[in-house]
Amino acid sequence: MFFLPTSKVSDDFADLVIVEVDMKRLVGDMGKTLILPLRPDDEDWLPGRFVSPFVVLGFPNEHTFMDYETGEVVEGLVELIGQYSTPAASKHLHEIAIESQPALESYSGFSGGPVLMLRRSVGTPVVPILCGVAVQGTSASRTVRFIERMILLRMLDAKFGASKEAYRDLR
Repeated sequence: MFFLPTSKVSDDFADLVIVEVDMKRLVGDMGKTLILPLRPDDEDWLPGRFVSPFVVLGFPNEHTFMDYETGEVVEGLVELIGQYSTPAASKHLHEIAIESQPALESYSGFSGGPVLMLRRSVGTPVVPILCGVAVQGTSASRTVRFIERMILLRMLDAKFGASKEAYRDLR
């Protein structure tokens, strides 16, 4: 596991971690799971943020339980659909106003979930664009805050690329 050094970044990023997974050691269908690609050359999501819908994916605690008869953890993937609202008070954080959600008492279980913008163009399929990861939110306020994807790319660069630019503007 890799955490950004606290001496180099603000407290807003203290919970971010990179976890390396050896896909060859996973058994069953887990080793075949497709991972959402994260490439630095992906389309920028900022220009379309006010006209495109956003989706936050997560496994809320209310939809996750232990099946003691089978010994399995059962989780239910839930999507929150909304619109971009505004940059949040902290640098690199943004807010989404949730417009459509199932009955949830809490957003507990959405932290770390992907935040996607659904780019739509006439006559073409919808293109999901990774915008960041959810870090805060409440069902009462119907608001989700997320850390933008640039921070994820910088973390990967800090871990694997060792670029001097990796920590730039993170304070």
